Amino acid sequence: MGEIIKLLGTNEPGKLIEADYERTVQVLLGSTATPVISAAPVGAWTHAVFDAANAHAQ
Repeated sequence: MGEIIKLLGTNEPGKLIEADYERTVQVLLGSTATPVISAAPVGAWTHAVFDAANAHAQ
């Protein structure tokens, strides 16, 4: 995993960007034709997998 991270050349490849998550939720909630979700998810994301993989790679 550590070698792959080096190849990608970013500080935190694969880590969810919270602003992107929030924007996706708003798009899914905002569909006027057929809403994909009816309420914002609670506890739907975490950095636990990323943090564990990153700790393992070091």
